[in-house]
Amino acid sequence: MERKIDRVLEDWFKKENHKALVLRGPRQVGKTYAIRKLGAERYDSVIEINFEDRPEYRTIFEDDLSADAIFEKLSFAFVKESFRGCLLFLDEIQSCPGAFSALKPLVEDGRCDIACSESVLSEAVGDSRLTPIGSVDLEYMAPMDFEEFLWAMGFSHAQTETIRLHISEMKPFDGFILRQLNDLFKRYVVIGGMPASVSAYARTRMYTESYEELGRIMKLLSDDIGRYVRNPTDRVRIEQCMDSIPRQLSRERNASFLYSEVSIDSGYGQREFGPAISWLEGAGIVDLRRNIKEISEPFEVKTNGNVFKIYVKDTGVLVYLLGPAVAKGVMDGEFTINNGAVIEDAIAEALIGKGYRVHYYSSSPRRMELDFVFNYNGKLAVVEVKSGRKKSAKSLNKALSEDKAIDIAIKVSDSNISVDENGVRHYPLFGPSFFEDSAVLELPPMDYLDELKAALDPER
Repeated sequence: MERKIDRVLEDWFKKENHKALVLRGPRQVGKTYAIRKLGAERYDSVIEINFEDRPEYRTIFEDDLSADAIFEKLSFAFVKESFRGCLLFLDEIQSCPGAFSALKPLVEDGRCDIACSESVLSEAVGDSRLTPIGSVDLEYMAPMDFEEFLWAMGFSHAQTETIRLHISEMKPFDGFILRQLNDLFKRYVVIGGMPASVSAYARTRMYTESYEELGRIMKLLSDDIGRYVRNPTDRVRIEQCMDSIPRQLSRERNASFLYSEVSIDSGYGQREFGPAISWLEGAGIVDLRRNIKEISEPFEVKTNGNVFKIYVKDTGVLVYLLGPAVAKGVMDGEFTINNGAVIEDAIAEALIGKGYRVHYYSSSPRRMELDFVFNYNGKLAVVEVKSGRKKSAKSLNKALSEDKAIDIAIKVSDSNISVDENGVRHYPLFGPSFFEDSAVLELPPMDYLDELKAALDPER
């Protein structure tokens, strides 16, 4: 299946004097497949070492870490005389701290190219290894987004570009196209973006096949918790937090995460479960979005203590946790707490995947809730999500009337593209998947520079 990361890796390959590639991301998102694909297409040969499957190879990166010593050991292990035109692929490099230390001398040697996959699980477990920043090109890989899902379903780049133009130009879709794209988006939400799940559905068009793959992924996640979390108490608390997510979503829509409801009978709170949530976030399983006290920037200094929402990185995993009934409800467009929470999760992850720092706003005195607040490439944007029959956006309209700092107000539902009398932009559910990527704003030009230099010239 085609992935957007393929182009990123191709650009890395073509870049002169590139460093070692380190491709980071959660488990099961396709890191290994992407690097293998690059190796097969661009290199004469590939040496692949998976440090988890073959722990004995870790000894190659012990003791003498000079390039000559490492290549000598590699030549014996793989019966290879020359490494020119070769890609050395170090898979699951977080399991071999010595390999991290070896990247700098290997890059400086330049005998072959080096690519590594690194699970963000290494952050979650608090590994002490230090990545040689000056010697690596670091890239991140996430689960498949909706556009990649469409490619997997057989859509062309030209067809998805047509969708993007409709979104960017606020051009309504034909009714048939809108209905089918909303249907496909709901399928994507249920299936998720894990390549194994998407591949199973693309091959068979059967959700049962995807469901089995998601079950396998959850089993691997459970195994990872058992493998990497050494303290039994910590393991239990991580599993309790994960298990509590469906229950927390069932309380009410837009509900903040409550430590007290992780294990209701225990009486435990943030002190006990805070590290477990941090582990899930560090492992790339969940994202945390903080509550803000004011609808104004900078958001980071206006967060409301430890009040946050929790989003599961992959909606397929979330639906699996909630159960098959939710999958049917999402597809049927039924408005329930769980179904609405799943759609909100999908839109949150679409925005996060675009690079936006997303917050949310809720205020009891003002009786106002805004699902997402973020800087949309220099403009303050607020979003309200309506995934069911209730289409009114009271909070959004109230915010527009009271908060003059808002530049863009967005309502996301299963409706078509439009702009209403209040200036609210209406997008279909899949709309945020085709928003512009987050971009770093350029500083204004320094037109004064030459004049300033001349004014400061002592010989003038």
